[in-house]
Amino acid sequence: MKVLIHCVGNNDYGDYTSGDAQTIEVENLEACFSLPEDKLLVIDDNKKTIYDDCVLLGMEEMK
Repeated sequence: MKVLIHCVGNNDYGDYTSGDAQTIEVENLEACFSLPEDKLLVIDDNKKTIYDDCVLLGMEEMK
């Protein structure tokens, strides 16, 4: 499934209220997990990618 994953990174003040928002485009999402220590695990076509300092906001399917 092709999706956009929306997440936000930590800002200079140590919180996520106005951090750096980013969108990750994934061609064939198999799974997405929030991990401890504000990490995000994305599994795409059996390839695992960990994004550091990233809090999941949401996902949307692309058609």
